[in-house]
Amino acid sequence: MKILLVRPHYHSCWEPLSLLYLASYVMDIAEAHVMDESFDDRSSVLEVAKHMDLVGISATTPQLKSALGLAKQVKEANPDVKTILGGYGPSLQPEKALTDYVDAVIVGEGERMLKNLLTPIDGELRIGNGIYRLTPVMYLDDIPRPARYLVDMERYIGTAQREEGRRVTSVVSMRGCAFHCNFCAAGYGLSEPLRLRSPEKVVDEMADVQSMYDIEYFKFSDAETNPTLGHFAGLCSELYSRRWKTPWGCNMRVDKVDDKLCTLAEKAKCNEFDFGVESGSPKILKHYGKGITTKMTVKAFKAAKAHGILRRAQVILGAPMETYGTIKMTEALLEKIDPDLVAFTILAPYPGTAYYSEEKYGDIDWSDVDNYGNTFWHSDHLSNEELRAEQKRLMEKYHDRLAPIMGKKRRLGIIK
Repeated sequence: MKILLVRPHYHSCWEPLSLLYLASYVMDIAEAHVMDESFDDRSSVLEVAKHMDLVGISATTPQLKSALGLAKQVKEANPDVKTILGGYGPSLQPEKALTDYVDAVIVGEGERMLKNLLTPIDGELRIGNGIYRLTPVMYLDDIPRPARYLVDMERYIGTAQREEGRRVTSVVSMRGCAFHCNFCAAGYGLSEPLRLRSPEKVVDEMADVQSMYDIEYFKFSDAETNPTLGHFAGLCSELYSRRWKTPWGCNMRVDKVDDKLCTLAEKAKCNEFDFGVESGSPKILKHYGKGITTKMTVKAFKAAKAHGILRRAQVILGAPMETYGTIKMTEALLEKIDPDLVAFTILAPYPGTAYYSEEKYGDIDWSDVDNYGNTFWHSDHLSNEELRAEQKRLMEKYHDRLAPIMGKKRRLGIIK
């Protein structure tokens, strides 16, 4: 059994960990190949697809249009091949992803379902034209490490080195989310149970990857690496006990950051926290349903600064009740917490968020939409043009400490 797993082109080109996890999970029953259109052109993907029994394509909502186009071309190049779509985009809109040239859509995490579909009965694959879902793997330590050797890791590390000046790669310590923020498709629309990897397994992987690829920095791709204090503390303790030297950073919730946690992070060589500040308006924070307050944000930023941890602040403009006044409240909060880096996004009503409406947004080409810029979303009080003008004003005000992603989005034309 030969399978090809593909990520359609997207402007972000981090290593496709989800596909590498899938490949490692089915390696015992299939010969797996992984390609990424960030580097592999479409003609190369189609040439490989001609020799496969199955082609699986993983896509986010902005990638869904490209994924469907690829599936159609794969079927034209090899009518006998089975095509499967998965990832956030197809999972959140499976009916739109299931077409004449897509044999199956996997909803949610794909390891168990993919292996199930690849296990033949009487020599035939059990893949009909349908939507499939199994409960995800509950004990993450049962999933083998991502098969990084199936891709040229230097392509991703080299890109990071050019953009950041350091050799960076990513790792995950958890899956799912314990929270249900209205603006997040992962927590609101496609909620998978929170599951944690054991610290020993995570650090074993980090040590091997660091040695193999000469990594200078690790970024955790978790929704948040401190969903519980015990998980983050266990990870830091494991790293400290091994006298870990390579610095790393992660996404953090402000409500679980204090001096004690920052002490653990500092000892474990964690030197960057990426915080979802979201807004300075208590009303908007309550509306988002994230469970944080501005007092928590101030406390977290103060503690991290005292321990020399770089602090990124992520801000969302455009909640339904957003006004010039609430944006001023966010501005005042930023002045108080004094972030080292800051990023300003505009709320995007992706499928799976509380803001999506099929009637309003069903015909939108999501490949042109990004949470750093869109030309249609507006609040109840501010037009899209006014929201984008405020984003521009804040970017100019904080020009000397904008997160690097803001510059990249501007160069790509996503921030107009």
